[in-house]
Amino acid sequence: MTNTEHPNALLILQCWQAVSHSDPETLRALWSEDIVWHVTVKNPWHGDHEGPDAILDYLSRIGEINHTYELTLQGVIANEEYGIVTFHVDSELDGRTLSADQILFGKFKERRLTEIWTLALDPGAVQEFWQL
Repeated sequence: MTNTEHPNALLILQCWQAVSHSDPETLRALWSEDIVWHVTVKNPWHGDHEGPDAILDYLSRIGEINHTYELTLQGVIANEEYGIVTFHVDSELDGRTLSADQILFGKFKERRLTEIWTLALDPGAVQEFWQL
């Protein structure tokens, strides 16, 4: 389910593609200077990451872990104020596996992302995967 009719849905898709292609310049252009990414599920990056530099560092640290980490976009919905991305993650690390659906919930201001929340639909599975 992807609703790309609203301009903010296209903005979200641009962000998704920029993350997928390690394109920090595009992300900086789409994020506000005071953006905050809230990682709500308990994992090694749990907490708030404030500002583009901190968020880019957070995203790069995910990629540094030597494990399988595949994300599949499932859908995008957006309006003037908010956007939702649903995606599936498949991951393997040290013999443990994770197959779970997650949501990114974003807030817009003046056609830029100002806040993002990562929400796991099965937080217990994520915590078990990371052994937290």
